[in-house]
Amino acid sequence: GGLDEADGPTRESMTIIAAHEHSLACLALSVDGRRLATASERGTLIRIFDTSLAQQLQEVRRGTEKVSITSIAFDKSVSWLAATSDKGTIHVWTVRQEGQTGGGPMAPAPVAQPTAATSEALAESGSAKRNPQYNLAGLGGLLPSYFSSEFTFAQYRIPFGRCLVAFGGEEHSVLAICEDGSYHKLRFDPTKGGDMTRVSFCKFTDEGRAVRGGGF
Repeated sequence: GGLDEADGPTRESMTIIAAHEHSLACLALSVDGRRLATASERGTLIRIFDTSLAQQLQEVRRGTEKVSITSIAFDKSVSWLAATSDKGTIHVWTVRQEGQTGGGPMAPAPVAQPTAATSEALAESGSAKRNPQYNLAGLGGLLPSYFSSEFTFAQYRIPFGRCLVAFGGEEHSVLAICEDGSYHKLRFDPTKGGDMTRVSFCKFTDEGRAVRGGGF
Protein backbone atom coordinates (compact mmCIF):
# COMPACT_ATOMS: atom_id res chain seq x y z
CA GLY A 1 0.00 0.00 0.00
CA GLY A 2 1.30 3.45 -0.91
CA LEU A 3 0.49 7.05 -0.07
CA ASP A 4 0.49 10.16 -2.25
CA GLU A 5 1.77 13.21 -0.36
CA ALA A 6 0.89 16.44 -2.17
CA ASP A 7 2.13 19.98 -1.52
CA GLY A 8 -0.99 22.11 -1.67
CA PRO A 9 -4.32 21.62 -3.49
CA THR A 10 -2.75 21.82 -6.97
CA ARG A 11 -0.61 18.70 -6.33
CA GLU A 12 2.28 20.35 -8.18
CA SER A 13 4.77 18.65 -5.87
CA MET A 14 3.84 15.10 -4.91
CA THR A 15 5.77 12.40 -3.07
CA ILE A 16 4.80 8.75 -3.09
CA ILE A 17 5.48 6.77 0.10
CA ALA A 18 5.63 3.01 -0.43
CA ALA A 19 4.42 2.17 3.05
CA HIS A 20 3.55 -1.56 2.89
CA GLU A 21 3.44 -4.49 0.51
CA HIS A 22 -0.24 -5.04 1.32
CA SER A 23 -3.09 -2.55 1.05
CA LEU A 24 -3.32 0.21 3.65
CA ALA A 25 -5.91 -0.32 6.37
CA CYS A 26 -5.31 2.44 8.94
CA LEU A 27 -3.17 5.55 9.35
CA ALA A 28 -2.69 8.53 11.68
CA LEU A 29 -0.88 11.86 11.58
CA SER A 30 0.83 13.46 14.56
CA VAL A 31 -0.68 16.72 15.77
CA ASP A 32 2.16 18.71 14.14
CA GLY A 33 1.84 16.81 10.88
CA ARG A 34 5.48 15.73 10.90
CA ARG A 35 4.95 12.04 11.60
CA LEU A 36 2.73 9.54 9.84
CA ALA A 37 1.92 6.06 11.16
CA THR A 38 0.52 3.41 8.83
CA ALA A 39 -0.74 -0.17 9.08
CA SER A 40 -1.58 -2.57 6.28
CA GLU A 41 -4.49 -4.99 6.03
CA ARG A 42 -2.28 -7.69 7.61
CA GLY A 43 -2.05 -5.68 10.84
CA THR A 44 1.27 -7.14 11.99
CA LEU A 45 3.44 -4.01 11.59
CA ILE A 46 3.02 -0.27 12.04
CA ARG A 47 5.51 2.00 10.29
CA ILE A 48 6.31 5.59 11.20
CA PHE A 49 7.41 8.06 8.52
CA ASP A 50 8.84 11.57 8.40
CA THR A 51 6.29 13.39 6.22
CA SER A 52 8.73 16.07 5.02
CA LEU A 53 11.34 13.55 3.88
CA ALA A 54 8.96 10.69 3.00
CA GLN A 55 11.39 8.50 4.94
CA GLN A 56 10.62 5.57 7.21
CA LEU A 57 11.94 6.23 10.71
CA GLN A 58 10.68 3.30 12.71
CA GLU A 59 8.87 -0.02 12.49
CA VAL A 60 6.95 -1.47 15.42
CA ARG A 61 5.41 -4.93 15.62
CA ARG A 62 1.96 -5.71 16.98
CA GLY A 63 2.32 -9.46 16.47
CA THR A 64 2.57 -12.15 13.80
CA GLU A 65 -1.10 -13.11 13.41
CA LYS A 66 -3.16 -11.25 10.83
CA VAL A 67 -5.65 -8.83 12.44
CA SER A 68 -7.57 -5.69 11.55
CA ILE A 69 -6.06 -2.52 13.05
CA THR A 70 -9.01 -0.38 14.13
CA SER A 71 -7.22 2.81 15.19
CA ILE A 72 -3.78 4.40 15.59
CA ALA A 73 -2.92 7.53 17.59
CA PHE A 74 0.12 9.62 18.54
CA ASP A 75 0.23 11.49 21.83
CA LYS A 76 0.53 15.28 21.64
CA SER A 77 4.29 15.26 22.26
CA VAL A 78 4.80 12.55 19.58
CA SER A 79 6.66 10.47 22.17
CA TRP A 80 4.20 7.58 22.20
CA LEU A 81 2.11 5.65 19.69
CA ALA A 82 -0.96 3.56 20.46
CA ALA A 83 -3.02 1.17 18.38
CA THR A 84 -5.98 -1.17 18.76
CA SER A 85 -7.09 -4.18 16.75
CA ASP A 86 -10.08 -6.48 16.51
CA LYS A 87 -8.21 -8.83 18.88
CA GLY A 88 -9.10 -6.41 21.69
CA THR A 89 -5.57 -5.57 22.83
CA ILE A 90 -4.36 -1.97 23.14
CA HIS A 91 -0.65 -1.60 22.36
CA VAL A 92 1.67 1.32 23.17
CA TRP A 93 5.13 1.90 21.71
CA THR A 94 7.73 4.60 22.22
CA VAL A 95 8.41 6.89 19.26
CA ARG A 96 12.00 7.69 18.33
CA GLN A 97 12.98 11.31 18.85
CA GLU A 98 15.03 13.61 16.65
CA GLY A 99 18.67 14.09 17.64
CA GLN A 100 19.20 10.58 18.94
CA THR A 101 21.97 8.60 17.32
CA GLY A 102 22.56 5.03 16.28
CA GLY A 103 20.33 2.33 14.83
CA GLY A 104 19.60 4.01 11.50
CA PRO A 105 17.96 7.43 11.04
CA MET A 106 17.16 7.58 14.74
CA ALA A 107 18.10 5.55 17.78
CA PRO A 108 15.96 2.57 18.87
CA ALA A 109 13.20 3.53 21.23
CA PRO A 110 13.36 2.34 24.84
CA VAL A 111 12.02 -1.16 25.37
CA ALA A 112 9.99 -2.42 28.30
CA GLN A 113 11.66 -4.78 30.73
CA PRO A 114 10.11 -8.28 30.79
CA THR A 115 6.96 -8.37 32.91
CA ALA A 116 4.19 -10.77 33.87
CA ALA A 117 1.86 -9.28 31.25
CA THR A 118 -1.26 -11.11 30.20
CA SER A 119 -0.43 -14.22 28.20
CA GLU A 120 -2.59 -13.25 25.24
CA ALA A 121 -1.07 -9.79 24.99
CA LEU A 122 2.39 -11.32 25.17
CA ALA A 123 1.51 -13.81 22.48
CA GLU A 124 0.35 -10.98 20.24
CA SER A 125 3.36 -8.77 20.85
CA GLY A 126 5.95 -11.50 20.71
CA SER A 127 6.68 -11.20 24.46
CA ALA A 128 9.03 -8.74 26.10
CA LYS A 129 11.25 -11.67 27.00
CA ARG A 130 11.75 -12.41 23.30
CA ASN A 131 12.06 -8.77 22.34
CA PRO A 132 15.04 -8.56 19.97
CA GLN A 133 15.68 -4.97 20.92
CA TYR A 134 16.13 -6.28 24.48
CA ASN A 135 17.99 -9.54 23.92
CA LEU A 136 19.44 -9.40 20.41
CA ALA A 137 20.92 -5.91 20.25
CA GLY A 138 24.00 -5.66 18.11
CA LEU A 139 23.16 -8.43 15.64
CA GLY A 140 21.79 -5.87 13.19
CA GLY A 141 21.77 -7.01 9.59
CA LEU A 142 22.45 -10.66 10.48
CA LEU A 143 18.79 -11.22 11.39
CA PRO A 144 15.55 -11.12 9.36
CA SER A 145 13.39 -7.99 9.47
CA TYR A 146 11.15 -9.64 12.13
CA PHE A 147 13.95 -9.20 14.65
CA SER A 148 14.57 -5.55 13.73
CA SER A 149 11.01 -4.53 14.60
CA GLU A 150 10.32 -3.02 18.01
CA PHE A 151 7.80 -4.87 20.12
CA THR A 152 5.05 -3.55 22.37
CA PHE A 153 6.17 -1.39 25.29
CA ALA A 154 2.87 -1.49 27.18
CA GLN A 155 -0.44 -3.25 26.60
CA TYR A 156 -3.93 -3.82 27.94
CA ARG A 157 -6.46 -6.48 27.01
CA ILE A 158 -10.10 -5.46 26.50
CA PRO A 159 -12.49 -8.39 25.89
CA PHE A 160 -15.03 -6.32 23.99
CA GLY A 161 -13.78 -6.37 20.40
CA ARG A 162 -13.19 -3.24 18.35
CA CYS A 163 -12.14 0.00 20.04
CA LEU A 164 -10.91 3.47 19.16
CA VAL A 165 -7.86 4.70 21.05
CA ALA A 166 -6.46 8.12 21.97
CA PHE A 167 -4.08 9.56 24.54
CA GLY A 168 -5.59 11.43 27.46
CA GLY A 169 -4.83 14.91 28.75
CA GLU A 170 -2.84 13.47 31.64
CA GLU A 171 0.65 12.17 30.97
CA HIS A 172 0.92 8.46 30.17
CA SER A 173 -2.84 7.98 30.04
CA VAL A 174 -4.69 6.17 27.27
CA LEU A 175 -8.42 6.35 26.47
CA ALA A 176 -10.40 3.68 24.65
CA ILE A 177 -14.02 3.69 23.45
CA CYS A 178 -15.34 0.30 22.37
CA GLU A 179 -18.18 -0.93 20.19
CA ASP A 180 -20.05 -2.35 23.19
CA GLY A 181 -20.45 1.17 24.60
CA SER A 182 -17.64 0.90 27.13
CA TYR A 183 -15.12 3.63 27.93
CA HIS A 184 -11.74 2.86 29.53
CA LYS A 185 -9.13 5.18 30.97
CA LEU A 186 -5.75 3.47 31.33
CA ARG A 187 -2.32 4.44 32.62
CA PHE A 188 1.09 2.99 31.74
CA ASP A 189 4.47 3.18 33.44
CA PRO A 190 6.79 5.19 31.12
CA THR A 191 9.87 3.45 32.53
CA LYS A 192 8.87 -0.17 33.03
CA GLY A 193 6.07 -0.57 30.50
CA GLY A 194 4.24 -3.92 30.67
CA ASP A 195 0.58 -4.19 31.67
CA MET A 196 -1.36 -0.94 31.81
CA THR A 197 -3.61 -0.17 34.77
CA ARG A 198 -7.27 0.69 34.31
CA VAL A 199 -8.00 3.92 36.16
CA SER A 200 -11.68 4.28 35.38
CA PHE A 201 -14.44 2.59 33.43
CA CYS A 202 -17.89 3.54 32.16
CA LYS A 203 -20.41 1.66 30.03
CA PHE A 204 -23.34 3.27 28.28
CA THR A 205 -26.42 1.06 28.02
CA ASP A 206 -29.10 0.94 25.34
CA GLU A 207 -31.42 2.75 27.75
CA GLY A 208 -29.05 5.73 27.85
CA ARG A 209 -27.80 5.03 31.36
CA ALA A 210 -24.09 5.09 32.25
CA VAL A 211 -22.74 2.37 34.49
CA ARG A 212 -19.52 3.56 36.10
CA GLY A 213 -16.70 1.61 37.68
CA GLY A 214 -13.25 2.22 39.04
CA GLY A 215 -9.89 0.78 38.22
CA PHE A 216 -8.31 -2.45 39.26
